[in-house]
Amino acid sequence: MLESLSKCVALDSQNFPRVLDISSEFLETLRNSGNFPEIISCFLKFVETLFNSSPPTFKLKVAEFKLKTLLVAACQHSTSEISLKFHVKECLSIISQFPELKTDFAEFLRKFPRGDLEIVLSSEILIPAFGTSSQNFGEISTLCLDRTIRWNSSWFFQEAHHVFFNLKNLSMAYSRAKADVYKFHHPGLTTFNLEGCAVGTSDFPQVFNLPSLTFLNLTACFNLKDEILPSILPPSLTHLILDRATLIKELNLQNLTSLKILSANTCKFTKLQLSTWISTLELKNCNLLTDNPTPWKCPISTFNLEGCTSLSSNFLKLNLSKMSDTIEELDLTDCQVTQSVLKILSKFPKLRSLTLSRCRIENPTGNLGKNLPLTKVDLTNGKGPPINLGTFNLKTLILDGFQSTHPMGTMIVADFNLKNQSNLKIQLEILKLARCSLNDAALISPLEICGPTLRILDLSSCGTLGNETIHGISEKCRNLTELHLFGCYGITDHSVRSLGKCSFLKTLILGGCPNITDTSILQVSKTCPDLTHLDLSFTKISQNSILSLTLHCPKISTLSLSKTCLSQSCLLSISKNLNSLKKLDLFCVDEADDQVVFNLLQVESLTSLDISECSKISDAGFEGNIKAPLTCLNLLRNVNITDKTLYRLGKSCFQLESLNLRNCRGISETAVRRICLSLLYLETINIKECVLLSP
Repeated sequence: MLESLSKCVALDSQNFPRVLDISSEFLETLRNSGNFPEIISCFLKFVETLFNSSPPTFKLKVAEFKLKTLLVAACQHSTSEISLKFHVKECLSIISQFPELKTDFAEFLRKFPRGDLEIVLSSEILIPAFGTSSQNFGEISTLCLDRTIRWNSSWFFQEAHHVFFNLKNLSMAYSRAKADVYKFHHPGLTTFNLEGCAVGTSDFPQVFNLPSLTFLNLTACFNLKDEILPSILPPSLTHLILDRATLIKELNLQNLTSLKILSANTCKFTKLQLSTWISTLELKNCNLLTDNPTPWKCPISTFNLEGCTSLSSNFLKLNLSKMSDTIEELDLTDCQVTQSVLKILSKFPKLRSLTLSRCRIENPTGNLGKNLPLTKVDLTNGKGPPINLGTFNLKTLILDGFQSTHPMGTMIVADFNLKNQSNLKIQLEILKLARCSLNDAALISPLEICGPTLRILDLSSCGTLGNETIHGISEKCRNLTELHLFGCYGITDHSVRSLGKCSFLKTLILGGCPNITDTSILQVSKTCPDLTHLDLSFTKISQNSILSLTLHCPKISTLSLSKTCLSQSCLLSISKNLNSLKKLDLFCVDEADDQVVFNLLQVESLTSLDISECSKISDAGFEGNIKAPLTCLNLLRNVNITDKTLYRLGKSCFQLESLNLRNCRGISETAVRRICLSLLYLETINIKECVLLSP
């Protein structure tokens, strides 16, 4: 049976169109899974029935079952801990057409070891194919119906509590169901995801009877209105997400006495009334929110008002003063923060994290006092005098784009003498100074003070920094795990090679440093074996650096080589030796050709690939079996790409979420439409400047 099945799956998809896509590795797993003979027999019988019963034109993607990994896990764990997940797409409609398949598949479900059984469905619904027998689905606790289309869900809404009587978690994100029932009832459901659904119309029930529901996600439910919302919010809710529900004008949640977490980002309501027990409140970009006549009286610990530009400073003072005893995290990005607001914040005994990004206020930390328990401060794009690291016991300080008012504009972090502050211990772990006007002298003191504890240092786009700073980092910051130096064009190999002393480095960003060559990278690759993220774009490295990296740094998962002069053999070594590679950027690498692309598409860990503006790439690079589970693919300005590549992607890259085809002049409108229908998870596609497409 396995031998005949192997022959079938080896057939070219053009000769035997889209029948079955199972790798030989998967078959080998089935063959060696001696602990589960009944499962293997049942599965093979199911596949055999499909072959014998289905017409030549049927579409089936059995590869989406993902059984290989699950069977391996089943052999390594006790049966009570097994979690089974099926990814079923086009085969569901086939199952419903052949009654004899229902029994086989249901039998397969029953014989699999019990545990938290999870079935994940896409496209047409599985349930009508198997009937309403709770014998098949009674132990399912999690059910995902994301992106289901063109199915009548009346049966599901009416019978789910009988068939899925142990169901706890239900997701129907971006589903297009048609429900002619008025009420959805399920006594045990605790989590319900309706992101992107037409809640509030005839497509979904108008009333939910879900007495145990604690989590409800209504993100991007654009039809949801004020009069509908109360009927679908059970009093048991503790976590509610209403992001981008733009038709809600007045939001009153005072009756939800159990509600603790509310996220209502990018909404357009003008008034908000809250329950008295909310502890986490996110209202990002609620630009129409006006001053409430009475302040909110909630024990809020996490409060995010980013982008709420319509709220006055008086409103902030009034509400924040009522929460002074509870707030621990506060984000006032783009808000009207004044010195008087800061004085109120100075009395918050529990405030640990404060974000004042893009707040146009002089001396943002001057009025905060020295007794706050702050561990994180974000002053991105702020303005003021140099920040004194001795003011707070900070662990994270973000000063990206900060403008210093000091006569020496390069002094962002103030000089600080530890001898005069012997009772204070500097514990800074994260320091971000990207886009700041810094020079080497301005960083001598901060590196001396914080160096031993720093784990992450970001100096991106600080173009005036030179080798002295890098030498200081290598001597004082031996515990660094991340170092960002993108756009520091003043540094050279002379100092970068010394970074080998920072042997714990996992992320090293050297893109945009044109003076970096093999000399420094060879040294770093040998002394930093734990590197996982590396950016060498726009540098002068050669194949020697890449060969050394593939030899000494096998853990690299993200690699950027944009605008580098690398040979074809060098690029081929990447796909051969970096087995953990997940993200690769080859933008404008001239020697990247079809053979390079073909080899990269065989890397089973690769999820993101950028091969934009690579003139030697054509359809030939995408021929054959694509093993890489790509979710993001950038083909910008690859003029040799035609419809053939799109057809291949539509058949093989089922998980693709983002596709850039801008200025790919050989693709047609028909191919674009087809790939959009084939890739159910595709969220973004760029087809600008594709001349064969109608405007």
